[in-house]
Amino acid sequence: MKRLKNAAKKIPFLKSIYQRIRPANKASISNWINKYISNDAIQVLQIGSNDGVSGDPLYNSIQKNQLWNVLFVEPVPQIFNLLKKNYGSSPRFRFENSGINESGINQTFYVIGEEAYQSILGLSQDYKQIGSFSKAQVQELSTNELQQFIDCRNLSCNSL
Repeated sequence: MKRLKNAAKKIPFLKSIYQRIRPANKASISNWINKYISNDAIQVLQIGSNDGVSGDPLYNSIQKNQLWNVLFVEPVPQIFNLLKKNYGSSPRFRFENSGINESGINQTFYVIGEEAYQSILGLSQDYKQIGSFSKAQVQELSTNELQQFIDCRNLSCNSL
């Protein structure tokens, strides 16, 4: 990839195309969104919205683009409440407190429990973004110290 990028920079026509499509911050999806679909009236479905702010690459774009109608889906009740608080009561926002799976049947969901934050000093709030129908996946994304704090919940689910 690096060779291709360097080669493109040497050919004037390709260099100008590369500079136009390359986002300033390659890690930010917001740059691409703002460049290609900002100010368009679109419907957005965000599954696993978390609190709407933490680690969310869409937050600024959603706030900026007033023509966007957004359905936020967040399964964890405490985080869902923060999500609603962070976005407010704009009529362009709708909120669903449920999980999403193929069948729409209730299912067990795994998260790092709140007691981890009381027991482990300085635990990063980023762990609140970990949640899955797969316990193994939550274990894989957790430290050994967090394994004992994995909590399971029976979630109300919907299918798309």
